[in-house]
Amino acid sequence: MLERPLSSICVHRPGKYLPKAEYSKGGPYRVHGSNSIMGTHTSYLYPGPMTVLARIGSKCGALAWEPNPAWINNNASVLCAREGTDSRWLHMLLSTLNMDEFREGSGQPFIAVKALMNAPVVVPSLVEQQRIAGVLGAFDDLIERNLRLVRTMETLGDTLLSLASAGGDVQRLEQSCDIIESGKRPKGGVRGIASGVPSIGAEFINGLTPFAFEKTKFVPSDFAAAMRRGVLEDMDVLVYKDGGKPGEFFPDVSAVGRGYPFGHMVINEHVFRVRAKEAIGQGYLYFWLHSPAMLQAMKEIGSRTAAIPGMNASNFGALPIRVPTPEAKAICTQLDLYLGACLELLAECRDLAAQRDELLPLLMSGKVRVSEVEGSLP
Repeated sequence: MLERPLSSICVHRPGKYLPKAEYSKGGPYRVHGSNSIMGTHTSYLYPGPMTVLARIGSKCGALAWEPNPAWINNNASVLCAREGTDSRWLHMLLSTLNMDEFREGSGQPFIAVKALMNAPVVVPSLVEQQRIAGVLGAFDDLIERNLRLVRTMETLGDTLLSLASAGGDVQRLEQSCDIIESGKRPKGGVRGIASGVPSIGAEFINGLTPFAFEKTKFVPSDFAAAMRRGVLEDMDVLVYKDGGKPGEFFPDVSAVGRGYPFGHMVINEHVFRVRAKEAIGQGYLYFWLHSPAMLQAMKEIGSRTAAIPGMNASNFGALPIRVPTPEAKAICTQLDLYLGACLELLAECRDLAAQRDELLPLLMSGKVRVSEVEGSLP
């Protein structure tokens, strides 16, 4: 297979400015900004399928797959496959490029599109492109299926929570928990520590969503071994306890366990580790703390702090929890099963993504042919 310039297989198209008021109204079409979905709109700019490129800003070089019509704002752009090139394969090819090579500027970094479009790439036949996209796309499809199941179980869990909490007495959260504690990191922080024990900070507390493994931070193994608080256990519920701009606090809740995201891990000082009493269970605790009412209550507490917004163990522990009645024990058990199943599905997503990412450069470079791996697909 011969190398060709990227411009021979795709077209670069710019985004177009859309006022915030327009994409805040809603609509059927997603609005892409620099590495994020900004909102939705009633019109689209390009029909898709396409790869969205974060063109300007700190996230420049980030890529997103958009199979549907969408609006692309002016700090992003799109790369669309030319005739004879498979769009999904193109997206996968782009993800193998080192975008830092095309990054310029310091104050406001940007992607040098001309240099990017001149980048040499190896291009197989259209049939081979489609076979590669089919193999790698199978991993993405399984990951998306798992994430849909997680969202479904979260919805079911919210419904079961309302049943389990009906008729229960209200007490302080600290009365219903055995553990409310935070962890720590070494003095001077963790910059430059590339291995050891994963340390989870507030930026990773985001419901039951895929963990950003590429941003993992570590503490030295001997430091973690000496920690007496903040060492995580199976089915721990985690709460974003403090951080952000003065007067702005956006709490969130997550959970870890079943080997996800790691087998052994700790938390830093900005996260609470919470374990309920056995009669309540971790499933009930997660869905209770993650409910809109409790997130709002935490936000109100945390936003009162003048300097660093957030909660301490005292005002967090004073939050209310409705204790499930003995008759709701079976429902609490089901909530535990739901939470455990969600974590197992997320662990499977992690493993599928690792397999896909290992195959991606091998298939793209031609070092491995599709026929060699088809029998080992999930």
